[in-house]
Amino acid sequence: MYLWKEKKAAVFGPGDSEEYPDSFCVAVDILEETLRKCGAEIVAEGFKVDGEVEPAFEDAEAWGLKVAKAL
Repeated sequence: MYLWKEKKAAVFGPGDSEEYPDSFCVAVDILEETLRKCGAEIVAEGFKVDGEVEPAFEDAEAWGLKVAKAL
Protein backbone atom coordinates (compact mmCIF):
# COMPACT_ATOMS: atom_id res chain seq x y z
CA MET A 1 0.00 0.00 0.00
CA TYR A 2 1.49 3.32 -1.08
CA LEU A 3 -0.55 5.97 0.70
CA TRP A 4 2.34 8.42 0.51
CA LYS A 5 3.36 7.74 -3.10
CA GLU A 6 4.74 10.88 -4.68
CA LYS A 7 4.49 12.75 -1.36
CA LYS A 8 7.45 14.46 0.23
CA ALA A 9 8.16 14.08 3.93
CA ALA A 10 10.64 14.89 6.68
CA VAL A 11 10.78 13.80 10.31
CA PHE A 12 12.12 15.46 13.46
CA GLY A 13 12.02 14.62 17.12
CA PRO A 14 13.59 15.28 20.52
CA GLY A 15 15.34 12.73 22.70
CA ASP A 16 17.81 12.26 25.54
CA SER A 17 20.90 10.26 24.66
CA GLU A 18 22.16 10.32 28.27
CA GLU A 19 19.05 8.80 29.82
CA TYR A 20 18.08 6.61 26.85
CA PRO A 21 21.24 5.84 24.85
CA ASP A 22 19.85 2.63 23.35
CA SER A 23 16.67 4.22 22.06
CA PHE A 24 17.71 7.82 21.37
CA CYS A 25 15.30 9.23 18.78
CA VAL A 26 14.45 5.78 17.44
CA ALA A 27 10.97 7.09 16.64
CA VAL A 28 12.50 9.38 14.00
CA ASP A 29 14.14 6.38 12.32
CA ILE A 30 10.95 4.28 12.55
CA LEU A 31 8.84 7.06 11.04
CA GLU A 32 11.31 7.62 8.18
CA GLU A 33 11.40 3.90 7.39
CA THR A 34 7.61 3.63 7.51
CA LEU A 35 7.15 6.67 5.28
CA ARG A 36 9.61 5.24 2.73
CA LYS A 37 7.78 1.90 2.76
CA CYS A 38 4.54 3.80 2.09
CA GLY A 39 6.11 5.47 -0.95
CA ALA A 40 7.14 8.86 0.46
CA GLU A 41 10.27 10.66 -0.62
CA ILE A 42 12.30 11.74 2.43
CA VAL A 43 13.57 15.21 1.52
CA ALA A 44 15.91 15.74 4.48
CA GLU A 45 17.70 13.47 6.92
CA GLY A 46 15.78 13.12 10.17
CA PHE A 47 16.48 15.95 12.59
CA LYS A 48 17.17 14.68 16.10
CA VAL A 49 17.43 17.04 19.05
CA ASP A 50 19.43 15.78 22.02
CA GLY A 51 18.29 17.12 25.38
CA GLU A 52 17.14 20.70 25.64
CA VAL A 53 15.36 22.02 22.57
CA GLU A 54 16.25 25.72 22.84
CA PRO A 55 19.99 25.31 22.06
CA ALA A 56 19.02 23.56 18.81
CA PHE A 57 16.84 26.41 17.49
CA GLU A 58 19.39 27.60 14.89
CA ASP A 59 20.00 24.09 13.60
CA ALA A 60 16.26 23.43 13.56
CA GLU A 61 15.65 26.59 11.57
CA ALA A 62 18.31 25.59 9.01
CA TRP A 63 16.80 22.09 8.76
CA GLY A 64 13.32 23.56 8.33
CA LEU A 65 14.52 25.84 5.52
CA LYS A 66 16.10 22.84 3.81
CA VAL A 67 12.81 20.95 4.06
CA ALA A 68 10.81 23.95 2.82
CA LYS A 69 13.07 24.34 -0.23
CA ALA A 70 12.61 20.66 -1.08
CA LEU A 71 8.82 20.90 -1.14
